[in-house]
Parts: sequence; structure tokens; C-alpha cells
Amino acid sequence: MKELKIQDATKDELIQYFFTPDGFGGGFRIPAAKDSFLLWLKQKRDGQLLDAIDTSIDASQKALHEYIELVKQMNDEPDIDRKLEIAEKANKAYERYDKAEKRQAKLEKKLGY
Repeated sequence: MKELKIQDATKDELIQYFFTPDGFGGGFRIPAAKDSFLLWLKQKRDGQLLDAIDTSIDASQKALHEYIELVKQMNDEPDIDRKLEIAEKANKAYERYDKAEKRQAKLEKKLGY
């Protein structure tokens, strides 16, 4: 993640930091040191990125398991028309898996992994 500056903070983040007590998710260290605020801001944003990565991992794993199950069903199905229907569903599940994996990679790059 790039180095943050005070100008990178949103209005809501500044308000949360300077006017919300420390135990309730803010900083409330008036007058707060610039470095302290930037550290708080980085930790907050990194936490949000980690949550988004977890969500992407969950979506990817769910889609992958669905894909595997559909491929098994397709292989066991004797009817060719039904096989094609199942294959179409499997392709959609794989597309969801691929999309979630790409999102995860993008978020990890943003985080600096």
C-alpha cells in the first residue's frame, strides 16, 4: 500500500479519529500527532482490505466447490442434454471462482502482499 498523507484521509475518517473516543474506534488524541493519525489510518484501511480479502476467499472457495460438484454430476449423467445443462452451470460457477480469485489478487497487491 502506498505511503499515506493527511490529505488521503476522508472527512469521515478525520471526524472519527479526532472526535470519537479511543475505545470506540477513534483516536481522540487532540492534539494528535500526524504520525499517530497516519498509523491509525493505515491500520484502519489495512483492516478493511483484509476483510475484503476474506470475503473474496470465501466466495472463491464456495464457487470452486460448486464447480467441482457440478463436474462430478456432469460426468455421472447419462443424458447428453442434461450433461450440457450441468456443464453450463459449471462454467458459470468457474467464472465466479475466477472473478473472486482476481479480486483477491488485486486486493492483496493493494495491501502489499
